Amino acid sequence: MRVAFKERIALMLGLDHKQIFNCKARDCMSCFTANRFKAIELLIWKVEDLPSADLFAANNVFVEVYLGYNETTRTRVHNNAGSDCIFKESVQLNFDELAEMPEGFGVSVSELAGSALKLQSPKARDRWTACGALAKLGRGALESDGDGAVASALRAAARDADATVRCEAARALGQVGVLASTPELIALLSDEDDGVRWGACEGLGNLAPASAAPALTQALEDEYEDVRGAAAAGLGKLARAGHAAAGADGDPALGGALGPALVPLLTDEAWTVRRSAAEALGRCRWPEAAPELRRAREDRDPRVKQAVEAALQALQAVAGPDAA
Repeated sequence: MRVAFKERIALMLGLDHKQIFNCKARDCMSCFTANRFKAIELLIWKVEDLPSADLFAANNVFVEVYLGYNETTRTRVHNNAGSDCIFKESVQLNFDELAEMPEGFGVSVSELAGSALKLQSPKARDRWTACGALAKLGRGALESDGDGAVASALRAAARDADATVRCEAARALGQVGVLASTPELIALLSDEDDGVRWGACEGLGNLAPASAAPALTQALEDEYEDVRGAAAAGLGKLARAGHAAAGADGDPALGGALGPALVPLLTDEAWTVRRSAAEALGRCRWPEAAPELRRAREDRDPRVKQAVEAALQALQAVAGPDAA
């Protein structure tokens, strides 16, 4: 089901879209949803000569969606979408689970079966399209996959001969939540195709298994900036999941385990990588990163500065005023 982005977010948050959305051009976003409280996939479309800063209001929902992604090279353009396609990304938004579920949302058996069948198609285009369709279903796909056939098919697709299929399968495994696919995704971090490595970082970040930390740390040294940025973002998600699992005070050792490898990326040549590193350090809750983050306040890119300030505020909440 396709719903206009502004109306869908307004429905979920119970707000008038004018309060949370500010765009000077036409409605430039679409939202595909499978189930409330599940993953939401955003398709962001470029409006010629529209500065990226005009796309989002200063709202946590949009900041979380936008920060850390390269709006010019993040996604391979499929179906002859043309140069107006900026990026495609999925984000988990969680709201009041006691709220009434809107009618018409959910994962149908026919929808799941149809996508699973396409994974067996001899056409690569059908296979990567099927991976994308399953990713849009989010965790609901796994909940409806009684015999595990869909999870198995996605894991097989991660070994497909076509690089685009491998990339989309890796991302779908993360969105659907197939934790057992962690070994396959770690292996894909060594794939010869940079897009596949990026997709593997995305998948591992969404699964957030602690066992992926060494491989994601190594991926921080990848020659391609998109992979480095996705690896940094993935480590940030691992840190967030680890702290959440440890309870209200988090895991004090987690920041020290992940943070040191992220600090050098604050001076990476790509601003997207610097921003992802700053975000991840904030999620690590590692007070020792504060001096480097303070130096990063002088970054030439305002988007990096914004991420740095947010990270310092996160550290301040953990370590006190001296962290900022």
